[in-house]
Amino acid sequence: MARALVVGPLRGVDLTLTSGLTVLVGEAECGASTLLRVLAGQQPPDAGVVTGGPSRLLGPPPGDDWHPTDVVVQAFGAAYLVGRRMGEMSSGERQRVRLAAVLAAPAPVLLLDEPLGFLDSAGVGQVFQALKADGRAVLMVCKADGRAMEQADRVVALADGHLNDLG
Repeated sequence: MARALVVGPLRGVDLTLTSGLTVLVGEAECGASTLLRVLAGQQPPDAGVVTGGPSRLLGPPPGDDWHPTDVVVQAFGAAYLVGRRMGEMSSGERQRVRLAAVLAAPAPVLLLDEPLGFLDSAGVGQVFQALKADGRAVLMVCKADGRAMEQADRVVALADGHLNDLG
């Protein structure tokens, strides 16, 4: 998907994503969010190329007046949220809706930047269950969450501008 990317702190990053969950770990300011923006086409690399189908990046929360639909919240068993505005939901409920909206998108690659924030244990379990059942290629940045590494099909580390496969 990415070949020899150079941008910001990234120096020659090569990454191929296949179906399953790839978790990216690294220290703060390692360039993980930059990598996701480049892969999503939101920021051009200074050098290198991104190939592959369209991807969907977990974006900012919808506005307070946005209403989730049945299709969006079905993935996380949160049908009770239908008809409520984002401003009426807790942080965890808003995060579930955001994740469900990303899963509803028809993109072959999902890019998730710290998606487990604000979720309780049940919510985290539902996220992993939904991602594994979905079958698409997923790149999830989780710099400080061992649960993600335990659930991953593959773990990669970003350090000093380079990507290292940890298995």
